[in-house]
Amino acid sequence: MDTTRIGRCCATSALSHGRAQTIALVGHTGSGKTSIINLLVKFYLPNSGRVLVDGRNLQRLQTKSLHRQFGLVLQQNFLFMGTVADNMRFAKPEATPEELREVCRRLDCLDRIESLPQGFDTDVTDRGGHLPLGQRQMVCFARALLADPKLLILDEATSSIDPQTEQRLQRALAVLLADRTSFVVAHRLSTIRHADLVLVLDHGHIVEHGTPMNSSKPPAPMPASTNASPAQDESALSSVARHRCLSTV
Repeated sequence: MDTTRIGRCCATSALSHGRAQTIALVGHTGSGKTSIINLLVKFYLPNSGRVLVDGRNLQRLQTKSLHRQFGLVLQQNFLFMGTVADNMRFAKPEATPEELREVCRRLDCLDRIESLPQGFDTDVTDRGGHLPLGQRQMVCFARALLADPKLLILDEATSSIDPQTEQRLQRALAVLLADRTSFVVAHRLSTIRHADLVLVLDHGHIVEHGTPMNSSKPPAPMPASTNASPAQDESALSSVARHRCLSTV
């Protein structure tokens, strides 16, 4: 993907995104983060403006063909009934056992998968409720990496993880995002620290943009959020991002 340009419904903001870059979207609940994602994957069609993929209008592309190019990892991960291996193979049914192991090695989670009662052959109930949350998310990361999508979307993919598990998931996330065009919705500072561009949204508008670490402004403190609600986390991250961004739109 050379360029993605988004005209937000009922807004005047636009953005451009280059190949193999990571763009982070932050803002309070209802600011428009998920709406941008829905526009990107063609779940929504814009009322005005256009979404261009490699210079082509998204509305003219076949939806099925477009979705083959996307990988999507959500906060509420979804696992199907079957085995762990079955869930990883969802996007690539022909994947061999060694391919599954190699993907997990690259994500540094092979030991976590092999520690399950039957390893890759462990049965998964609907939505994977009996698996620890961190292992469920690792399965979703492995599934996305195995699919090798051109464009990856992470919608608060680590927001429900405890800080210790998140450290390991962040290392896996770096592997998953490497050399890949990606959009990341987050409310934790650690998730966006290595983004190429951070967009701060407010009521459907991009109010600030910049890189997360190159600002000459002193960063605002990020409060401990062990007992904070998602909305409080999002508000805190928006404040930090606005202090760290380079320019205002």
